Amino acid sequence: MLKDFYTIINKTSGQNCVYRIKLNPAHEIFKGHFPGQPVTPGVVLIQMTTELTQNAIEQNVKLKQVINSKFLNVMNPEKNPEVTFKISITKDGQLYKVATSAEDEGVCFLKSPPFISE
Repeated sequence: MLKDFYTIINKTSGQNCVYRIKLNPAHEIFKGHFPGQPVTPGVVLIQMTTELTQNAIEQNVKLKQVINSKFLNVMNPEKNPEVTFKISITKDGQLYKVATSAEDEGVCFLKSPPFISE
């Protein structure tokens, strides 16, 4: 869905996944958010988490519920071109519970307790 928005540079697999991604500062999302001062929208961070979860479990998932995600700092692709996503995935019946954080050099952009996908 976020075609050409980011590239996976490195990943570790398993129940606790770590992805190092590189943002594309020329992507059209940043042209609208905001010219001269690009910001990664919160909804895009959630979509990235969903896509990285799909990559980790090697199947499509559909987001059902987000519980209290916190957007702590602005993710600017010019200041933070590479970001680490830490994703913890547990399966509960047919559902996956996914907790995540996104950070770079000690700056945390997203902290999300488990959200539910299927």
